[in-house]
Amino acid sequence: MIAEAGEKILIGNFVAFHVHLIFLDVKCIWNTAKFLYTNAIPFRNHLFIEKKRSLYMNQSIITCIFFSIAGYLSGSILYAYWIPKILFQKDICALSPDGNPGTANAFVYGGFWAGILALLSELFKGFFPVVLALRTLDIDTPYMIPILIAPVLGHAFPLQFHPKNSNKKGGKAIAVSFGVLLGIFPVVLPVLFLAAAYILFSVVLIIRPHLFRSIITFGVFCLLVFLFVPVLSIDFACLGIALLVIYKHLCAYQNEKLSIRFFFPK
Repeated sequence: MIAEAGEKILIGNFVAFHVHLIFLDVKCIWNTAKFLYTNAIPFRNHLFIEKKRSLYMNQSIITCIFFSIAGYLSGSILYAYWIPKILFQKDICALSPDGNPGTANAFVYGGFWAGILALLSELFKGFFPVVLALRTLDIDTPYMIPILIAPVLGHAFPLQFHPKNSNKKGGKAIAVSFGVLLGIFPVVLPVLFLAAAYILFSVVLIIRPHLFRSIITFGVFCLLVFLFVPVLSIDFACLGIALLVIYKHLCAYQNEKLSIRFFFPK
């Protein structure tokens, strides 16, 4: 009897021990699964965010390339030359001393309406690529820098060759620069700085000839943008625009003398 009772006790303890082990194994598996599930959600979210970010970067790069090329091609169309040439049969490059296919020569040698049409076209060719790009990209993204510069680059160094009766290729890119800056509305400080600098050096502190006036104007404009516009993409885009315009004016330098005087009304 005593032996049977002892045997039953041992069997009971053995079963209880193994049941306890099974319970511990189940609990361990449950805790492990719970831990993995709890940590898998943030990891899965992290992967989703990274995938979304990568997709956004790829789309942004494609958009940047597309609108940079579109802006350059748009800038390459020299409306200030072709409008007087086609509509009014006047070759402003042949008629003007500097041979520049710019808006000012369109007014002077093509007439008022040729100048107006040329001015609007030069503004719009810089305006539209920027506005369309901003429907997809944010203004503060670095991808906007080449898009803002592209129309000015296209005007300064167009795809097609300049007419043979001129020894130059491309224009000085002043009007198209205004068009690009108008395209980043509601950011208005850059275009206001450029317009104010031109007015200041044209009617208050008069700088002549126009070549020096434009060089100093774009230099001051660039400095003001860096000081008062806290958007790096705009700052560096304006720097690129200013350097292009200044370079094109320096290329047209013909030993003119700088003249600076204050305007004193009589």
